[in-house]
Amino acid sequence: MVIKKKNSRLKQDEWLERSLKQLAQNKGNFNIDDLVKKLGVTKGSFYWHFKNRDDFIHKLLDYWESLSTQNVFVEMEKYCDADADKRLLELMRLLRNKTVCQHDIAIHNMATLNKQAAAKVLKVDKIRLNYVSSLFREIGFRGKDLDVRVHVFTVFHSLREGFLGKKLTDSEAELKAMHAFFIKK
Repeated sequence: MVIKKKNSRLKQDEWLERSLKQLAQNKGNFNIDDLVKKLGVTKGSFYWHFKNRDDFIHKLLDYWESLSTQNVFVEMEKYCDADADKRLLELMRLLRNKTVCQHDIAIHNMATLNKQAAAKVLKVDKIRLNYVSSLFREIGFRGKDLDVRVHVFTVFHSLREGFLGKKLTDSEAELKAMHAFFIKK
């Protein structure tokens, strides 16, 4: 599938956004020549925005982190005065309604082949785990029960659409049932 644009000049953010989509479709595999072709731009456009492949990967990973993690935290600030139970439910709603996790499998796959991606994935996973852990800890979970819930919650929400085939369009009733499952003591 070739993505065409009337004007073949892309801004750097457009390059990153479209590249993430292509990366997700290719499960984390890409080369610059194929990417340029699929985006319908010239190789010169790539080198206008990025020094080389490593620079591109660095900027793409930063863009992914911002889109999939930092933007979630910004949205969650709206609920900073709510209790942890309510914040967890709102996080689940956000992850259900936003496409913040749609690139995670591709990025994790990329991390198996690229040290730069592996380092970024470790960093982002740690940030996410710490955030989710703080919510479950505030709800009252400790020890192994806390660890298991945090990991299951994080993996489920990061990988369920691409890996489990579960679409991110659960009904409100399904969402509340999942929430009840996660907080049940």
